Amino acid sequence: MGLMMTKPNTYSWIRKQGVFLILLLAFLFTTSLVIQQQRTIDTQQALIRDLFRDSAELSQIKMKQAVTRH
Repeated sequence: MGLMMTKPNTYSWIRKQGVFLILLLAFLFTTSLVIQQQRTIDTQQALIRDLFRDSAELSQIKMKQAVTRH
C-alpha cells in the first residue's frame, strides 16, 4: 500500500519537472531566436548603410560626368 501512495506523488513530481523543463527549453529557444534576429537586423542595417554610401558616391560621379560633358 505504501508503494501505491508514492507512485502518484512520483508521477506528479515528474510531470511538474517535465512542464518546467519544457518551459525552460521554450525560454532558451526564444532567447536564442531573439539574439539571432538582432544579429540579422544589425547586419541588414550595416548593408543598408553601405548601399546608401555607394549610391551617394555613384550619384556624385554621375553629376561630375554630367558637368564635364557640358
